[in-house]
Order: sequence, then structure tokens, then C-alpha cells
Amino acid sequence: MIKAILYLNQDAKYIGFDIKGHAGYAESGKDIICAAVSTLAITIVNSIETNTDVQFEEDMDENGSISFKITSNYDDKAQLLLSTLALGLDDLSKTYGKKYLKVHYKEV
Repeated sequence: MIKAILYLNQDAKYIGFDIKGHAGYAESGKDIICAAVSTLAITIVNSIETNTDVQFEEDMDENGSISFKITSNYDDKAQLLLSTLALGLDDLSKTYGKKYLKVHYKEV
């Protein structure tokens, strides 16, 4: 199962996320849920890097885990992109089930 945690500050602004695990929907290399989650997360990080002035830390490991944290210059574009990630993850979880993808929101 993939576990996604989206972090929000006290002002309900997205400040980062952690995504870990494997869906187990299909064999490695054919798992459409893993592919969709990876594509969403990587595209959002790349879009924030390319289209905003937001400073962030990001870490990906060989197991497919990805962590992302905004460190400064919060802006509306980054919020929109992170909202898009949340929407996509929630839709995937509803479509395929929490057996494969659980999405949590955490205020920090």
C-alpha cells in the first residue's frame, strides 16, 4: 500500500508531502497505481521548481519514496500545484480503494 501524507500549516497552506510504499495492485513494472502516483508527485515537484520562486527540499530514494518540503517563498502557484496533487491522490484512492493508496492530511 502507498501512504501519502500531505502537510499543512496552521493557515491551511500546503507545506509538503511524504509518499512511501508500493500499491501492490499489479506486478512490479505494471502497477498503474504506482505509476500514477509517481507521475503526479514528480510532475508537481518539477512544476514547482520550474514555475515558481519557492525554495524547497526534496528527497527521492531507490524504493520510490519521495519527500518534499517548502522552506521559503510560499506562493499561490505552489499552493495550486500542491492542491492538484492532493486532488489527484484523493481521486486515485477513491477510484482504486484504500487497500492500495491511503491519503492523510496532517497539520504541522
